Amino acid sequence: MIFSLYKIFRFIFYPLIFFADFLQTNFTSKFTPMNMGPVAKDNYSKFIKKNIIKNSYVLDFGCGTGFFAKLFNPKKYLGVEINKNFVSVARQVNSKYNFRILDKNYLAGFENKINLIFINNVLHHLTDKQIFDTFYYFQKKLNKNTKIFIIEPLFPKTFFSLEFFMKVIDIGNNIKTKKKYINLFKKLVKIHKYNIKKVEIGSVLIVKGQIKKL
Repeated sequence: MIFSLYKIFRFIFYPLIFFADFLQTNFTSKFTPMNMGPVAKDNYSKFIKKNIIKNSYVLDFGCGTGFFAKLFNPKKYLGVEINKNFVSVARQVNSKYNFRILDKNYLAGFENKINLIFINNVLHHLTDKQIFDTFYYFQKKLNKNTKIFIIEPLFPKTFFSLEFFMKVIDIGNNIKTKKKYINLFKKLVKIHKYNIKKVEIGSVLIVKGQIKKL
């Protein structure tokens, strides 16, 4: 029932979702929803920093405008993003950090450096095929001991909640339940640990592990 309601409300609010995406893409420096709300809270940043192994060389995959770059050592950081406007803003705000646009060779020169992949609220913007393609690329290019730290929003459990509404209007089209995320990740990642964390009005899935080698 809740899945049907979610789809119905996504359809109803599609113009709002489309408009928010348009503003975010074309007026990035003025409007960045990914830097607003719960993820902008200090305790969220502290949680991330606490879970990053010290001295790791981090790939911030889907880094957006580089909002969380400041949590990492600028000499051991690579932020990757498909949106050129996001990368432009990230470079202006975090001039000491490396940022690249996602292309066929975005890891060139970093293959033997990166030992941790940080993916924060990114994968629900991708189809399952795009996720598989992304992880296959990691598997081909990076060391098999490369760690992975993933945070993804969970599908709401009830219709009568602010969380339901907030996830209805999320720009990402593929928010999943814990079971669906885990079933997907098990095919791509050696999962060491996973748990659910409450973040303000919603819940996210935290997954830690390492990439599987082809």
